[in-house]
Amino acid sequence: VAQIVNLNGKNQIMKTSVWPTQFWKDPRLAWNRSGVFRDPILASREFRLPSEDVWHADIVLLNNIDGQYEATYPVKMLVDKFGNITWMPPSIFNTWCKMDARHFPFDTQQCELVFGSWTYDSTKVLVKCREDSASFGDPNSFYESAEWRINKVPCTESTAPIIGSDKNSSLVIFTFHLTRKPVFYQCWLITPTLIIISLIALVFYLPVQAGEKLGLSISLMLTCTMPMLLCSKYMSNGGETVPMMLQYIFSGMVLSSLAVMSSVIVVNIHYRSADTQTMPDWVKQVFLKTLPKYLGMERPSTKNDRKKKKLQKFLDKLSMQNGEVAVDEDGKPMTTKFNPAFLTNSVDVSRHATQDVADSPILGTKNGSNMWGNSSGSNLTNRKQRKSTDPPNPNRNRVHNSQLDVMGISRDLQIAYGCIEYIVYHFKSNDDSQKVSDDWMFVAMVVDRLFLIFFSVTCTALTFYVFSEAYINYQISG
Repeated sequence: VAQIVNLNGKNQIMKTSVWPTQFWKDPRLAWNRSGVFRDPILASREFRLPSEDVWHADIVLLNNIDGQYEATYPVKMLVDKFGNITWMPPSIFNTWCKMDARHFPFDTQQCELVFGSWTYDSTKVLVKCREDSASFGDPNSFYESAEWRINKVPCTESTAPIIGSDKNSSLVIFTFHLTRKPVFYQCWLITPTLIIISLIALVFYLPVQAGEKLGLSISLMLTCTMPMLLCSKYMSNGGETVPMMLQYIFSGMVLSSLAVMSSVIVVNIHYRSADTQTMPDWVKQVFLKTLPKYLGMERPSTKNDRKKKKLQKFLDKLSMQNGEVAVDEDGKPMTTKFNPAFLTNSVDVSRHATQDVADSPILGTKNGSNMWGNSSGSNLTNRKQRKSTDPPNPNRNRVHNSQLDVMGISRDLQIAYGCIEYIVYHFKSNDDSQKVSDDWMFVAMVVDRLFLIFFSVTCTALTFYVFSEAYINYQISG
């Protein structure tokens, strides 16, 4: 064996450069048994004779695919005085090799060269392996291939029936045990594929606000087709097994497709609001209370909450002016809580008035009187009297414009007051809508975190399974 020139995995053809050495003995070519050569120098010499002038068995390569059965270059034969003939013609053979690419590019292959006589049966010509055929696996006996490493080339003897006859043909079979060198594929196939599949999980680490979540996932899905095209150049169209590397790339395409669908779900949840969707109670319980604890997610306080806290401190400070303590309708001391309803729940600027500001201890002045000219104490007393005498009326705190006119409030001030109450209501509505939108955004973050964990675990397990099995097989065969 000289060299493995090429092993075409797509067409399953092995091209080898070999020196098929043949040994046999022809008694008709022996001399000096009866003193043919008296000269001792001539008697000890070896003669080189043209191959076409000497009989030789028609040993050919039986499993070739290009019609080149015999030696490429007919060199001369070496004949000694005992009739021993040595013939070693250099040849380039193309043979069919059935490849198993399951562990590509960490695969091992076994290809055969089958030699036998074309016209002689085993009773006429018996083909045998050379005694030192075990040395064929020695790396020093052939040139190293750029892609394949020859582990060993054992020789076995066999027979095959001759078509149309009851006789058998004698055969010798050289089996090449080859191991692929994966350095090229590690650089140009495995490493890029690992990076691409690792980025699939990072899609769910990208915030929705970046606006590139869907674009990144679609780009990764399309990028997975590039390694698949590279694999197709080395895979046979009629192969019986699917390479694990191709399965790995195909799994990456499936994961990237799932990432696209998952990103669509996350973006849809993120942009929901109070105007378009009502959040179910089970969603609040699962995604706002239960799952964040196990996922290590803590919801930060919003700016609206901080503003409310500042405003609450300011209102508490006002309620404690002049040593007075605000009380509720039952006369119990209370801490004033910010409630925009003390201004209004109505959005009519011109017709409907505001909350009973005259009864609010918050708007009291430093001298104990409120903006209506009444003292805080009388307001509290009137409130208690109304509670005990009047029936429950949800609109009892409403003061119409006519009453404001009686109190001496100018029309301009009434309009300004109505505008203020509308602004307060508007801000309160915006705060409520923003709170619902923030809840949906947080639900999207929780779903994003779930997908991040799922895809990270899946990609890691898939990578470990594929390459650990291929590496173990490579170490055992190598």
